[in-house]
Amino acid sequence: MRFVVWIAEAGMRFIYFFMKLRPVKDNIVMISRQSDDVPLDFRLLCDALKIAAPEYKVEILAKKLGSGLRGAVRYLPHMLRQMSAIARARVVVLDSYSIAVSLLKHRRGLRVIQIWHAIGLLKKAGYAAVGGEEGRDAGLARLMRMHENYDYICASSDACRLGIAEVFGYDEARVVVKVLPRADYLRDNRVRGEARARFAQAYPELAAGGRKKILYAPTHRRSANGELQRNLAQLADAFDFTKYDLIVSPHPLSEISLDRKGGWFPRGFSSLELAMCCDAVVIDYSSILFEVAILGVPLYFFTYDLDAYLADPGFFIDFAGEVPGNKRVTAAEVVADIEAETYDAGTMRAFLEKYVDIDDPHCAKTLAEFVAKAGAKAGSDA
Repeated sequence: MRFVVWIAEAGMRFIYFFMKLRPVKDNIVMISRQSDDVPLDFRLLCDALKIAAPEYKVEILAKKLGSGLRGAVRYLPHMLRQMSAIARARVVVLDSYSIAVSLLKHRRGLRVIQIWHAIGLLKKAGYAAVGGEEGRDAGLARLMRMHENYDYICASSDACRLGIAEVFGYDEARVVVKVLPRADYLRDNRVRGEARARFAQAYPELAAGGRKKILYAPTHRRSANGELQRNLAQLADAFDFTKYDLIVSPHPLSEISLDRKGGWFPRGFSSLELAMCCDAVVIDYSSILFEVAILGVPLYFFTYDLDAYLADPGFFIDFAGEVPGNKRVTAAEVVADIEAETYDAGTMRAFLEKYVDIDDPHCAKTLAEFVAKAGAKAGSDA
């Protein structure tokens, strides 16, 4: 494995050397491997940049990296496209790890900004989780120079800065407080209305059924997908489907299903869009916690494997004591909480304000201005 990576890196560096001979342009490149679709934050940031810095050309490169050798081979043409774009850019914006950014030697003037793909800070990830079952292999992380070459890393509040620094393996001085643009999106009533109208059109039997819609959005488990499947079935069995509809939005990497009348896996809607259309949301340790809190939709917790999660990967905060709400280990308890409406909006709001700087009403604009300023500094250093 080490030899293969060394050969691949040497080849990339050779090609990249000639790519860097071309003149730099006023380009901002956004790179994601979260999915093949343009991430919401990139789309909103791009729109804000058109106003804040119209002199820049924005290029968005989004493609999911498949697993195994076949996935790597299919990803190669896209990586070459990334390298070409990076070589001529002033700023690179990331929402995930980029092989090309971390492995290659870049021009002195290039600025790399890691905005990540989650609001807030909850469970350990990156270098804070390396070596555990839910984290990356330590040797592979070193070999791939995981998260190297960043100039700035964004956190959603001062309370998150130290933890975010640990995730990426940097000094806290590199971390700046900039909330993801999706916070604007979540607070836009027009967006919520459009999501509900589109959902009603796509699933009229759900929208007009008169039943309460409950969204279940569990996080991904690398090593316990079977247990997740069993607990999903128990959750479905605990609901009275004459009063409720259970809507499931699994993590993209999770393979779970539900053979129950009253259980739904809607297509064409993100977890956030589904949360806008539902009466309550059930989660475990997903960072969607902060986004649903911004929406103001009641939150309930199904944490049947909390002890295991405390051990690996663990949390940056006291999950059981600080995160508002009952942490339930059985599906029946979760449903009982929903029926009793135990959600405390005031306590959740106070928690949210600690970990997300929601005082900024224009997060996309703030981030766009920061990116443009980094580009200007890159130009002066080129």
